Amino acid sequence: MIYGKLVKLRPVEREDLPKTTGFLNDPEVSIPLGAKYFGISLKTEENWYRGYLKGDYHFTSLVIENLKTGEHMGHIGFNEVSWKDRKATVGLFLGKEYWGKGYGTDALMSMCHYGFTQLNFQRIQLQVFAFNRRAIRCYEKCGFIVEVVEKNANYINGEYVDNIVMGVLVEEFMPIYEKYIRGE
Repeated sequence: MIYGKLVKLRPVEREDLPKTTGFLNDPEVSIPLGAKYFGISLKTEENWYRGYLKGDYHFTSLVIENLKTGEHMGHIGFNEVSWKDRKATVGLFLGKEYWGKGYGTDALMSMCHYGFTQLNFQRIQLQVFAFNRRAIRCYEKCGFIVEVVEKNANYINGEYVDNIVMGVLVEEFMPIYEKYIRGE
């Protein structure tokens, strides 16, 4: 378990799948993740979960849970891990009813802190579509900076959109994290 100020990050359980499916069937949640929106069935999510438990996928997936209520609010995880280069890509999503309340920032701060202090990463990066201003603000609060803008990289909802690669290094993140923990 990874604890933040507002959230707990815990392993995915079978019982989480219906709520996850609900999140992913909301186009406001899934389209910014790059989904070509057609919806997802509970059966599809169950098949993913079985493969995940068998180790078929090379990424972590943790549930973002409200620390006070225990409510499942979304997911976060590392993928594209390079142990040799000491880096990983992070991804997360929250159900839209949890947006704008600090949960995403807390989850990302907690996950990055874990990655830097426990997994010995030197760099963490992510990708975001340029239209996802709410997510970009969250990432910037956590110290991520824009490193690459891939112009017209994706075709979504009838238009081309830019893909942004953002990154943060351990020495950039830790002072920001310390201020965050102190409430500054």
